[in-house]
Amino acid sequence: QSFLWTVVREPVDRLVSKFFHTVKEGGTTPLERFKEFLQQNANQECGSYMKTMTMRRYIHPQRTDLFPTYMSEILAAYDFIGVQERWDESLAVLQLLLGLET
Repeated sequence: QSFLWTVVREPVDRLVSKFFHTVKEGGTTPLERFKEFLQQNANQECGSYMKTMTMRRYIHPQRTDLFPTYMSEILAAYDFIGVQERWDESLAVLQLLLGLET
């Protein structure tokens, strides 16, 4: 039997990280560049993140009534979902779940 697990990241932290990873220095201030980046990425960021999770069938922005059902299905599919911002705690819980020794 397999053990399906993943790690998710807080969306704002993820977006700020993407900004610093992809945006080059320019003639504007960092705040102005960040505002431009947000405007350019506003519509694609959620879809891009979900596609990397291979959850395309769950992306139906017009059907918000189905979100609770979709989220329940996603959560039920995984044995463990860790949180990057709480990496140490996530690894400790994963260790306990898998019965691993330190």
